[in-house]
Amino acid sequence: MSVLTLSRPALAAAVLLALATRGEAAPPLLHTLPLQAPAPETIQSLREDATLLVLQAGAFDPLRERIAFPAARAAARADARYGIVQYRAGQSAAARAAIARAGAEIVGHLPNTAFQVRGDADALARIGNAPAVRWSAPYPAGFKLATGLLDGSVAARHAPSGRVALEIHGFRGESIERLVDVLRATGIDLGIGTRAGAFDLPSVRVDVHPAALDALLLAASSIEGIAWIEPYLPATLHNRDSVGPIQANQASCTAPDGEGACADGLDPARATLWRRGLTGHGQIVAIADSGLDRNEDWFAGLDLGAGPNIAITDADDPAPAPLATGATYPDRKVYAYWVQPGASAYDNNQFCEAYNRYHGTHVTGTAAGDAAPYARPGAVDYTDGDGMAPGAQVLFQDLGDDATGCLSIADFGATLAQAYAGGAGIHNDSWGNSSGGYYVGHDVRADAALWSSENLLVVAAAGNSGPEATTTGSPGNAKNVLAVGSTRHGHLTATSAFSSRGPTMDGRRKPDIMAPGESIVSARGNDDNGAAVQAPQTQALSGTSMAAPTVTGGAALLRQYFGDGWYPFGRATPRERSEPAGTLLKAALINGTAPISTNWPSHNVGWGRIWLENSLYFQGGTRGLRHWVRDNGAGLETGDVDTFPVTVAAGEELRVTLTWFDPEAALAASPALVNDLDLVAVAPDGRQYLGNVFHAGQSATGGSPDRLNTVEHLRVIAPVAGAWTLRVIAHAVPGNGRPTSHRQGYALVVGARMGVLGDRLLADGFGADDTPGVAAPASLQTTGNGEEGVRIAAQPVAGADGYQLYRADGSCATADPGRFRFVGQSPSATLLDTRSQGGAAYAYRVRAVKDGAEGPLSHACVDVVSADACSMSLNFDGDSLAAASAHATCTVGLSWQPATANCPGKAVAYRVLRDTTPLFTAPQVVATVDMPAYSDTDVVDGQPRFYQVEAFDEAGNTTRSHIIGTTPSGTGSTGAGVWTDDADTRTNLQQQWPWSITNAAAANGSFSYRSAPGPAYPADTCAAIATVPLTLAAGTPQLRYAARYQLESEWDGVVVELSADGGATWTPLVPAGGYPGSFAQTMDPPVNACGYPASQSAFTGESAGFAAGQFVQISHDLSAYAGQGVLVRWRLSSDPAMQAAGFYLDDIRVDAELPGTCQAGP
Repeated sequence: MSVLTLSRPALAAAVLLALATRGEAAPPLLHTLPLQAPAPETIQSLREDATLLVLQAGAFDPLRERIAFPAARAAARADARYGIVQYRAGQSAAARAAIARAGAEIVGHLPNTAFQVRGDADALARIGNAPAVRWSAPYPAGFKLATGLLDGSVAARHAPSGRVALEIHGFRGESIERLVDVLRATGIDLGIGTRAGAFDLPSVRVDVHPAALDALLLAASSIEGIAWIEPYLPATLHNRDSVGPIQANQASCTAPDGEGACADGLDPARATLWRRGLTGHGQIVAIADSGLDRNEDWFAGLDLGAGPNIAITDADDPAPAPLATGATYPDRKVYAYWVQPGASAYDNNQFCEAYNRYHGTHVTGTAAGDAAPYARPGAVDYTDGDGMAPGAQVLFQDLGDDATGCLSIADFGATLAQAYAGGAGIHNDSWGNSSGGYYVGHDVRADAALWSSENLLVVAAAGNSGPEATTTGSPGNAKNVLAVGSTRHGHLTATSAFSSRGPTMDGRRKPDIMAPGESIVSARGNDDNGAAVQAPQTQALSGTSMAAPTVTGGAALLRQYFGDGWYPFGRATPRERSEPAGTLLKAALINGTAPISTNWPSHNVGWGRIWLENSLYFQGGTRGLRHWVRDNGAGLETGDVDTFPVTVAAGEELRVTLTWFDPEAALAASPALVNDLDLVAVAPDGRQYLGNVFHAGQSATGGSPDRLNTVEHLRVIAPVAGAWTLRVIAHAVPGNGRPTSHRQGYALVVGARMGVLGDRLLADGFGADDTPGVAAPASLQTTGNGEEGVRIAAQPVAGADGYQLYRADGSCATADPGRFRFVGQSPSATLLDTRSQGGAAYAYRVRAVKDGAEGPLSHACVDVVSADACSMSLNFDGDSLAAASAHATCTVGLSWQPATANCPGKAVAYRVLRDTTPLFTAPQVVATVDMPAYSDTDVVDGQPRFYQVEAFDEAGNTTRSHIIGTTPSGTGSTGAGVWTDDADTRTNLQQQWPWSITNAAAANGSFSYRSAPGPAYPADTCAAIATVPLTLAAGTPQLRYAARYQLESEWDGVVVELSADGGATWTPLVPAGGYPGSFAQTMDPPVNACGYPASQSAFTGESAGFAAGQFVQISHDLSAYAGQGVLVRWRLSSDPAMQAAGFYLDDIRVDAELPGTCQAGP
């Protein structure tokens, strides 16, 4: 179906939706702005103006300006079910509440202060009138197109005979299959490719001939539910001499040559983390790449302490489809081998833009390869070519198609979720597309996956498109991903010419970190995939593909540091073992980097080269380490501030790093930042430093807070000794509509010489028995539990000058010891957790602090079931509300499907609201009930009443149903006559959403029934409005009514049907003179939602006099059913594409028995 050929001028004119501003009064004329993407260097300043929408297409105040979209590519209409709600500065919470009260939902966020919202038109109208809302409008089609599509540059790059590849994204929660159906229904010659849908983010890849590109853009941008259309860019593939630089910031040998190579091999003394026993054991590293030659010795042996286990791991057959996991082998080097959809097992040297050269094998070797003699816990028996974490295990996810050599990444979010579910804590991605700094589909999926999982770190190659600016690729452009650029070989610090540079197109700093990426010697694969272990061979490759796994291997050592309990005492302490959050790994890596350029930090080198030893503390060292990690569930809300006192001594630089995993952004947004935290440090002399304000390589006073990045950093080379104050400020945390996304967790890492005397391990060091100088609290008790939060009192510890509170889900008996995370602190032994969810069970532990250094986590633990408030929304089918109004005693019986609470242990109840008008201008609460039913006896025969039900839980969360109307009557019959329903004096029709009563048009009186909740009926909808049971008169009974309709001709329609068996079966009724059309254009199988075949006649197209507001009179002969009990319904069926004003129904008259009169109750 091509929506371009179906709309007549009158239809088009009626369907075009103007951006109806609400809130502040708008000027009579909007100033038109040209299509112009904001330059990266301007976006930081644009963020300061809360009145602006800042999108890829341009920055503008929607009350005063609009963007001129090209009419040939962007449909001149807006969605009926989706809208934009711009909230006033600082009013995100109030706006979220207004959206929830209206029965709508948030599906995304747009900068600076707007939500993408899904709901019916009535809900959107109510939202627009909320005090917190500045402006709202239906979602414009032009906002759905990437800049390169709007300006025609994508089409210009394709030869007339080529095909243009696109990725089309739906709004969160839309059906991927519906997207595919609607695109097929356009009638445009499309190639339909892979689909994605993890984390409720639907998308499909298509290709189209360049001559049809504009037609597709015009059609697809008009489709309800489509959120974004962008060019699809195929992914392309993007060690000894690296050991010393990344571990100790020195060459791997005493005398490297001029190219940074160590001809005589690695000097083990320079592998400082390996010497301490950090080899990667216990860590599972996921690698998604072209394939793995798994029978090479690099990947066949694993020594967990009991001697080597030599085993080859074959790819699962059949492969587990993400999100499912497959077979795992805890005692093997290759822990799992899972082929991704569209790929084939093992590595190859096929040509896809370039020869692969067994890319995945080399990458895996760089990260974790280990040839005999194998690393064992605590020691590395180094073989030239071993990886950075030779003791780590590999979960391999094969992306390579051996037939073509190209990569197949169907759903990157699902791939990440599969790896995390399989046990991986780090994910390496040495591939990407050349997105030119834009935030695209892979980035969205990565951000959603990392925000959801929190404990996974994704390391991605920045790309090989340098040396120009804004050349970083995706998924490295994701906010939450650690993007890696390349330096030259070994200890050489120059940036590789090929390494992609930042900033991103929305001004963010990328790459994040650097590592050696030239002439990296690692595992070499071949085509022998047999069952025998092959001798290890090496080859040298260059690229950010090689730099990324160098960082991944280093991150595995870092993760082992926390996992083996080296923090906080600088030595392995089993009871301090923890599972580090991905934010902590990212922050710790950045906190320790080596500045490798005079212009640091920069968009060329990010935060510098990885330097692991500087990221960690080891017993006896002078440079200390502190960190605090909040999970998102315990995160900050807008306006919250966490304050951390830190005592800093002279002699080492002070570095502070704040990172957070931000919810995924809307693809139209620019910048991509949703939740904005700020880092502030106040020195003992009162000087204040803001995160990311630098001059000459160190933090400077003054400047403005960063409004773009999810990494904020401070570096003071010669800090003033004394008490520093660090603050993490939640500047704006609106969330993107995902549950709890209005709370933002983070990791804060501090590296400095700590304490009054500069001794990280307390001023008096360890005691004579080698125990920490400050003990753990011996006992804990709950002293408060309510709306203030959970208050825990610890037994005071001698010498402690502060305490930190940690929380894990579950009970002390069941909570994972490694999952206790920071939730609060206090100078006293009484601490408060203000971020509990009412009804949830938690376990709490406490750590004492002395002279800026932490003592052990308490053995003492206390269980609490929170009595705090819970803000999780209810599940409620508001469309299930129904009414029965025929009773001897005047009564309206209401019923609905039960709601369920998401807050633990919270009961649900219902408020029944009633009004005398369908506009529901002054509803009154007539009852509060515990069950999903209510009988209203305060009604009068023949007087219409209108109802809505509000479900609420004990925590105060609410959601509402749609509005229905009904007219009380009696039972039995007063004899034959004309049964009427005019939506004014009588309202008895039973309405399925989106049918409703409207005052937009009427044949008589003020109201009529309509198949649309707003400007247009919804797409892909099958819904009916039906009479109550009627007994037809004898003889030749007739059905008569007035109608006015505008429906997509021959695709959408309304069919009138009759049931003579109580609704079990239905028969179409043909009106006098016949229907004006049919579903002739529907496909086989039909694409209309009710499934009517092409032969089914229907009301379709536009009724006579529609533009003038006229109704037509229609009748049906019901003689065949004379004297029988019947139901009559008007049934709307729409397809997924274009919609129009819908079907208006009024003045219904049926020759039938008239209902009796009900009697007033006592």
